[in-house]
Amino acid sequence: MPESPSPLSSVRDLKAADAPAGRPFASILVLRKLATKTASNGNPYLNAELGDRTGSFSCTVFSDSPAFEVVRSAGEGAVIRVEGRTDSYQGRLSPKLSRASVVPPEELSSPEVVANLVETAPEDADGLWKELDGFVDAGIMERRSYSRNPDHHEYVLTDKGRELSPAIVSLTEWGDRWAAPDGPPILYVHSVCGGPISLQTTCGNCGQVHDPAEVGVRPGPGMPADIAARMG
Repeated sequence: MPESPSPLSSVRDLKAADAPAGRPFASILVLRKLATKTASNGNPYLNAELGDRTGSFSCTVFSDSPAFEVVRSAGEGAVIRVEGRTDSYQGRLSPKLSRASVVPPEELSSPEVVANLVETAPEDADGLWKELDGFVDAGIMERRSYSRNPDHHEYVLTDKGRELSPAIVSLTEWGDRWAAPDGPPILYVHSVCGGPISLQTTCGNCGQVHDPAEVGVRPGPGMPADIAARMG
């Protein structure tokens, strides 16, 4: 008699292309989102999003499932141990849960358990810290302490960093016009009134410049004399 496959333990494993439907799994996951809905027959069911450090998935838990009351009572943010079998709905992973239990606080004190629950960024952490420190060295951001024991820091913009906002808004507007076929992915608004923010190119003599082709350049007072001479 063939051996049963080992239960899966991570979301990445569940989503693996070679994971067959109906394969049993067991894992400790964070209940990230939870919504109670009502089926056409009047019975309640749950839409739940569960995840760990490798990703997340959504699943439906019906009222006749042994996991229903545990998941509903646990609420968003709870850490639960789940068992079930892999399944899919409309081409997406949507496992069927057969059992669930809330992980006790003493088990959550284990650094290994916590590390497996916190989703990691796709970027290299050391590279991100180096980039932040580069902003600090350039005077764009400032590193401030906001907590002691344990010691925590936050990175905030300096005046120099905040004055980059017009350049960022301008580049965003360019991207919205030329590289956003589905519309702007982000909108800048005035924090005081909520109105949209936009930038205009203006001339000190005659006001707004409508044609970018009318923007010219000439040497400024800070340009080295030899380079200014070559510009004519």
